[in-house]
Amino acid sequence: MSTFPRIALGATCPSFDLRAITWALLDVLQRHGVQVQKFRSQASFCPWDASATITGQGSRHLDSWTMDLAECRRAFCRGARSSDLALIDGCFSAAPPDHAAAAIGSRLDTICGWLNVPRVVVVDAHDIEACRLPERPSADAILLSGVASSRDYFYWQTALQALWSIPVIGGMQTRPVLREAVRHLPPGAPPSRELCRQLGDALLPHFNYKALRHLAQSAEFPIDSSDIDDHVAPTPASTPTSTPTSTSTPTPNVTVAMAYDDAFCGYFPDTLDLLEDLGVRLMDFSPLRDGQLPAGTDIVYFGCGKPEQFAHELSGNECLVHALRNHLCAGKRIYAEACSLAYLCQHLETPETGRVPMVGILPAVARRNPVMQPPRPLEVTLARHTWLGNAGMHLRGYLNTTWNLEFVGRVQPLCAEPGHEHDLVSRHQAVGSRMHLNFASQPDFLRNFSRPHPAALAWSGLT
Repeated sequence: MSTFPRIALGATCPSFDLRAITWALLDVLQRHGVQVQKFRSQASFCPWDASATITGQGSRHLDSWTMDLAECRRAFCRGARSSDLALIDGCFSAAPPDHAAAAIGSRLDTICGWLNVPRVVVVDAHDIEACRLPERPSADAILLSGVASSRDYFYWQTALQALWSIPVIGGMQTRPVLREAVRHLPPGAPPSRELCRQLGDALLPHFNYKALRHLAQSAEFPIDSSDIDDHVAPTPASTPTSTPTSTSTPTPNVTVAMAYDDAFCGYFPDTLDLLEDLGVRLMDFSPLRDGQLPAGTDIVYFGCGKPEQFAHELSGNECLVHALRNHLCAGKRIYAEACSLAYLCQHLETPETGRVPMVGILPAVARRNPVMQPPRPLEVTLARHTWLGNAGMHLRGYLNTTWNLEFVGRVQPLCAEPGHEHDLVSRHQAVGSRMHLNFASQPDFLRNFSRPHPAALAWSGLT
């Protein structure tokens, strides 16, 4: 049996903002020389992520709704094998386990059960009343937030340990200035290293590192990691449902050009890992700086991004705009996901930028939603055949509502579900999705990225 040191960190109140205490914990662990791999308990992207700032490694993703038990364990092992400790954050739900999955998406509680993860529940000291404690959480340890002073911390540590029989392993002092700094971070802007260090300073005086380390090492991993195949081996086109066991890397026969710069950086690491295992050659390029696509590009892949922050720079790179149009006109493939979908539209529109011309592959105007909403779980059925998948196949992901699309020309709606027809659309060989889709948990779609695809008839219709 292998043991991956690991903990789950979460509150029981969905509205509680975990950012400050999570970033503080990452910083404190980094000071102790612990290399942490952070996992989100939902396969969608968060507007604020300090993982790369503090640890040098971006967050990875687990999901009990889009993944089955085996894939969740494989994804965890892939991500955690090179770290000293894995931290999975999210919300411990009070909903019953049989609650409709479509309404709640992934559950941190389910992931903890699948991976046998010790639970650290965050309790806000502001919510504790001397005569009325909150309901006792199902937890292996407690981490206090909003502690007023050392006296306050030790008082509640003693009281909660006596009443709940759960160890309190730390408390973060209240720092209103830091709380406001976190609250007012612009979407898509990572916190500064200095802010993370100051958050760590607020936790460090009342943090029991040895207790957390012991807790993280106390639970055996459910199965031996050597029994988990870390790779998704390539599947012959004639047998798409077979599962070969070979882990040798095949000769690359498809080149995927991945947009990667300050405007586009939202990719699921597991998807990229498995694409390379399937023999795909991944090449990155910058829509902000490059004037052409990498040589031999078969598929252009746009992950989630923040094109509105660079709208004029993207619009001004006319060489790349023409390169993308020519790529599509040659019958080749493009895939764009979530916020990057706005870049492929004719225009992008926000109150700050006004209406700015974009690539024009999709005949639509993308308008930013004035109200930011968290991604919500969505399962759709493909209504038509595309290079990405065949009619009747099911996709699970998280709908991103940052952008509302007004179509001003013809596109092919790809979803069969009423009201969601345009959450996945295509135009010729371009496919755009309003959902965050982690293809690592949906191997039939992942393999279609790795297979050569006959170019469609060349056409000229982009104006």
